[in-house]
Amino acid sequence: MSKTVKTITAVLTALLITVLLCGAAIWLIRREGLDVYVGYKDKKYLASDKNNSLGCLTIGEHTFTVGSLTGEKSDYEVKITPNPNKPFEYMTDGSVRLWKNNDTDFKEYFGFKKTDGGFTLETTAELTILSILENSYGEAEILGDYKRIADYFLLTAMCENTAVTVTLGIPLFPPKPAENITVEPEQIIF
Repeated sequence: MSKTVKTITAVLTALLITVLLCGAAIWLIRREGLDVYVGYKDKKYLASDKNNSLGCLTIGEHTFTVGSLTGEKSDYEVKITPNPNKPFEYMTDGSVRLWKNNDTDFKEYFGFKKTDGGFTLETTAELTILSILENSYGEAEILGDYKRIADYFLLTAMCENTAVTVTLGIPLFPPKPAENITVEPEQIIF
């Protein structure tokens, strides 16, 4: 066999092995659901990622994408539920309840709109967890001393039997009104 034939055979063998390994990797990624993502602000959150957090959503519209790293379009569902890792107690109708034990989907309060390839959420200054509880149950009171802003929600996008979950926050209750501070000019010393 000539040197050229050996070289061509080696190159073709290497190419075949590379194609097979890439195909196996793609198959494994798809089988494990690792190719599904939720995109927000130029970042893609994968199902395999741990501790995904969007932080506290600012007032305004937030645009998300849901897709596959392989480029395939798939149908998806989105839920916004309480984060069981950020429990707090609240009272409604004379009963004390625990936030983490609630499987209610709260996406309607976030102005959820499904779009082609994604969704939007709309947050307002009035959107707080207390306002959500009051709209859901009537009168409500948050018991105890908790952080005003924390990742109290889980946003879960289900696509191709794969769940991508990220935490997000909104204020627990409205900010306290600002207090007027009066300063006497003669008390200011430079």
